[in-house]
Amino acid sequence: MVNPYAPPTGEVEQSWIAPRGHDYRLAGLSQRFVGALVDGLLFYAAVTPATLVVVLMSKKGSESMLYVSAALTLVTVLPFAVYQFYLVAQGQSLGKRVAKTRVVRLDGSAPGFVHGVVLRNWLLLVVGVVPGIGGIISLVDLMMVFRTDRRSLRDHIASTRVIQS
Repeated sequence: MVNPYAPPTGEVEQSWIAPRGHDYRLAGLSQRFVGALVDGLLFYAAVTPATLVVVLMSKKGSESMLYVSAALTLVTVLPFAVYQFYLVAQGQSLGKRVAKTRVVRLDGSAPGFVHGVVLRNWLLLVVGVVPGIGGIISLVDLMMVFRTDRRSLRDHIASTRVIQS
């Protein structure tokens, strides 16, 4: 007798077919987590100097705090962000390099700036700060990774997938 409430016993196969001539394997959940964690830590490392200057100068009551923090942000965060965007357009941020993953379009090509940066990152970043809906969209983006195709909302929007490199 078959128990309809029993957990599935078979293995889940990858639910996509790699483009002709390519042998891609989808990135695992732990690889995706490590890549995102490393990227986040690197971003915070770039932001920390500017943040410390703002905190220290605000205690002194300096009026030039805004200019100094803006200049320091331009010196630390902007070069890091530009470099990361350059790498993402090619398919692999610093975090993805550490995790040995890369982002590709559905046809196997590099994502480029529009699909890799604008659609995959900036669009959800902008939507994520909208009160009420931003948190829900961010949660949906995260939860979609647990599906069999392992594509998040950002992957669907940008027509990309994360694969092992």
